[in-house]
Amino acid sequence: MKTLIIADSSADMNNEIREAGSIVSVPLSIDVNGNHYVDDESIDLAALRADIRASDEAAKTAGVPPRFFIDQGQEGDRIFIVTLSSKLSGTHSNALLAAEELRQAGKEVHVFDSLSAASGVTAVACKIRECLDRGMASDEIVKTVQAYIEAQRTWFVLDDLSTVTKSGRMPRMAGRLAKGLSIKIICRGDQGKIAVDSIKRGMKSALEGLCQKIEKDPVDWSDRTLYISHVEAEERALFIKDRLKDLPVKDIQILTANGLITVYANEGGVVLAY
Repeated sequence: MKTLIIADSSADMNNEIREAGSIVSVPLSIDVNGNHYVDDESIDLAALRADIRASDEAAKTAGVPPRFFIDQGQEGDRIFIVTLSSKLSGTHSNALLAAEELRQAGKEVHVFDSLSAASGVTAVACKIRECLDRGMASDEIVKTVQAYIEAQRTWFVLDDLSTVTKSGRMPRMAGRLAKGLSIKIICRGDQGKIAVDSIKRGMKSALEGLCQKIEKDPVDWSDRTLYISHVEAEERALFIKDRLKDLPVKDIQILTANGLITVYANEGGVVLAY
């Protein structure tokens, strides 16, 4: 029986995760500045970032169509699908529709709502693979992964607030003021949504503040991997990795953001999940 893990393209990857196999990606799409992007391996991230900067309007994103999940699912007999939060995208609903059709074709399908995005989706996909490597039965995998999702933490640090101002979530005047004062926002995942946790002056202060919050988090680190996604901000990701190197985690993985997270986190943004 062939098993597949299908993740939408909000799941940022690195070469190590890709080369380990088992996880395949299905793309969301992005429209900005008159151009259309499919968020797959062919996407030109430099062009996307340029279009985001050039556009006076926020980029528009579209969820993964059910057909993409169905087509990819033809390759497997047992299929685990993980999507970005159902409270952030219609992708999860589309995955549920696809799952019904795949089940009618005789396949075993389980769909997980990550209640997260970016590195948080990656973390869930990797947890599924870990369960498979341990030889768990399907019902045990579902129980283990669901518990992992409910206990998962996701953190965001935003450097560039242009997307939230262009989309109207923040007044443009406030956005300009924040930029002028070097205001950085620390956000956290909150039951599948994104909530502002705190505001810092300067990126160095924001990254240090984030690391302090993570260090104080009373979780069992022994079975956790820390995943750090970044948008053209490898130095910041490496700073976090070094700053948190004494945490007793299994591993720290640095990931390059795909198109979707490039849109919402913007250049300089970082997303952490564990």
